[in-house]
Amino acid sequence: MQTFNIQTSIAAGAFILALFTNIVGVIVWALLAYASAEKKKYAAERDFNHLKNNQKNISDGIAHIASDFDKSFEDLDKRLNSIDHDLLEIRTYLNMHPKHE
Repeated sequence: MQTFNIQTSIAAGAFILALFTNIVGVIVWALLAYASAEKKKYAAERDFNHLKNNQKNISDGIAHIASDFDKSFEDLDKRLNSIDHDLLEIRTYLNMHPKHE
């Protein structure tokens, strides 16, 4: 059996230190990769929720504008009905009282 001298001990110590630092490096890399993936997942969910809320706001705005148009058309329809009624009254009056020429 071979005896351990100082050089062998230094080499073994360096190997163990290198192995330990590599293991720690892999663990830190894995944790950072997981944190980055979670951050990207959160950002994607946040962006999706922003888009969903914006789409809902746009839909609500369109519905509001459409209801305003409906009210405007109802007002216009009432005015046209009133004008039709007035024209009918004028025609009736003119037919009852013919012009004297």
